[in-house]
Amino acid sequence: MIRGEGSLSSEIFLLAQAPGEEEDEAGKMFVGPSGKLFWELLDQAKADRADLYISNLLKCRLPQNRRPKQAEILSCSRYLEWELAVVKPRIVAPLGYYATKFIFESRKLDLFNKEEYPSLIGRAFVCAAFIVMPLSHPTSLIHHPEFWEHALKKYRRVFQLEPCKWFNCCPIRAFTLNRALPFHWTDAYCLGNWQNCQRFELESRGIAHSDHLLPDGSKLETL
Repeated sequence: MIRGEGSLSSEIFLLAQAPGEEEDEAGKMFVGPSGKLFWELLDQAKADRADLYISNLLKCRLPQNRRPKQAEILSCSRYLEWELAVVKPRIVAPLGYYATKFIFESRKLDLFNKEEYPSLIGRAFVCAAFIVMPLSHPTSLIHHPEFWEHALKKYRRVFQLEPCKWFNCCPIRAFTLNRALPFHWTDAYCLGNWQNCQRFELESRGIAHSDHLLPDGSKLETL
């Protein structure tokens, strides 16, 4: 069994799928070929390793590194949920399809299939407890090194993400959580582009505005 690693007060929780052969033998995470790419990505993204917690969806190596079964995911998820409850991260970044699928399903975010999964990478989604930002697993770069710069750009966003200072109390976040608005609004404005948000501009100037005012200045009449 490979346990999670890192500070229990970390703001960023990186969630991989399962340990590989090298990880299983060493009893540590990300020590194999994909691990070298993983740590290089973090270094180039200027990640603070002291402010990271890293874990796996499945705690034990799967035979022949096969795909995980649903029963195996559910069995290991109890330990993962305990980790999330203890760490209380601000951002959870699942690496790869299965880790992302579990976080989305368990947090009741929008469902997706394998064909739709690539479009989620690097985007921010809001759930009640934390922000979810899916990332590609570094294993994919072993087979497709030409995607390095694209992957690095997405990793950098995780560590440079700066929500609007009013994010936690903004009606847009509340509407998103209640599914009255799509995640587009928080992803496009609240979590990194809030300087161009009309609500932010008015709030900064102390000008009253409707809760139904959208970040682009349009107004949603009915919710």
